[in-house]
Amino acid sequence: MTHTRSLAEFATGFALDRVPADVRAETRRMFLDTIACIVAAARTEIGPVVRAHGPLLGGGEAARAYMLGRLGNALDLEEGVPSGTHFGCGVVGAALALAGRPGTRGRDLMRALVLGYEIGGRVGDAIGPYYKKEGAAARSFADVWGATTPVVYAAAATAIALSCRDADRAMEGFGLAGSYNPVPIGAKWAGEIDLPNTKYGDTGWSTLAGVFGALAAEAGSTGLATILEGENGLFRMIAAPNADPTILSADLGTRWRVRQVLYKKWPCCRWIHYPLTALVQLLEAHRIAADEIESVVAEVGFAAMSARFTTRRPRTFAGYQFSIPHAVAMVLLGVPPGPDWSSRAIAEDPRTVAMRARVSVGKHHRDWVFGDFRRDTAAPVRLMSSGVAVRARGRSFRAETDFAFGDSYHPPMRWGDAEIEAKFRALVDAPEADVILDGVRDLEATDDLGPLLAAIDAAVAAPPRSGRLAAAE
Repeated sequence: MTHTRSLAEFATGFALDRVPADVRAETRRMFLDTIACIVAAARTEIGPVVRAHGPLLGGGEAARAYMLGRLGNALDLEEGVPSGTHFGCGVVGAALALAGRPGTRGRDLMRALVLGYEIGGRVGDAIGPYYKKEGAAARSFADVWGATTPVVYAAAATAIALSCRDADRAMEGFGLAGSYNPVPIGAKWAGEIDLPNTKYGDTGWSTLAGVFGALAAEAGSTGLATILEGENGLFRMIAAPNADPTILSADLGTRWRVRQVLYKKWPCCRWIHYPLTALVQLLEAHRIAADEIESVVAEVGFAAMSARFTTRRPRTFAGYQFSIPHAVAMVLLGVPPGPDWSSRAIAEDPRTVAMRARVSVGKHHRDWVFGDFRRDTAAPVRLMSSGVAVRARGRSFRAETDFAFGDSYHPPMRWGDAEIEAKFRALVDAPEADVILDGVRDLEATDDLGPLLAAIDAAVAAPPRSGRLAAAE
């Protein structure tokens, strides 16, 4: 019994009725959150770029998988897990690409979403952290790393759930998907300041790789069904420094990765959320207005100290998402979280430029600590110690936090239905927002996915809410 065989048998044999109610509820939240990210991203400069890829792929399911998978990650507003990866875009992209097939019911879609997220999470955990540690403290990135392999397998598992009931075919699908896995470009990409808009990998291509692997296997292609096994397997190929392949098949059906999901309040790298959380708490506690601020020092761990994080002059779509000064400026200027954070016009507005100039970045006095939660669920997950030092009204103010809004492992910060629905309504315009919300709430009870899928296709991003910067234009 190989790990691949275990995953294949699980993927083709598990019943939705055996999935705990809280897991299904969290999966609905993840689904809704990712739909909102897809819709909002279409109103950015990346929207036309992604739409232009559809004809290149011949339209149909392949093009849909690519476009949805890439849009889901484009704003950096989607969910993640403590291992540092995002793969909900692969799950939802694959699911929506195939859900229009005749006879697909809501229960089938829910089953695919649960399975895709679980296997994407297992692959991510098996790869392990893409940084080097001393004890529990993270010190530096690995020499080679990537973040798209979990997306590939999340999409493959989702597609297998919707198209395959044979474990042998599923094994071939996983093998083919692994062979289509993109090159891990993370270390090279992370050294850039003016980041490309594909970020650390093209999640659309990764979603397509997973879907194509599953469907190619159903059509009769065979792949390296042992690609996850042995010393020369996929984990060696992608140079994973902390790999533990046994995680792939451990506790199948009893431990669910979606319970670890982290949600984002702001459209920027998750590591930036920690100083932003401290900043918002400080501003609220002391009732400090933006025009009273003389300077802000954001304090973070090693991973957020490179030039792409510290630059005050980000110049690209993705560059805005990884600049701490830009994110701080967006919060202080009241720009609503969403597409406008990645707007070139807003980024180059003199008021934004002036506010970014007041922000600097420094190293926090405590290390970022990552527990090995991959096996020990009782261990501390991670402490992302961050802080802000604000100078305002001629006085100095300070706030610190180990957690950010949306952290699942810290109950005061954990998000539920209310937070996800509020985020969704802020990003998706009515009336489609109401149809989608109702459709996702009742997903398991519906036998006709047509209205939900039509509403998702017709949905557009909500118009910007009033913010101090937008209102002054």
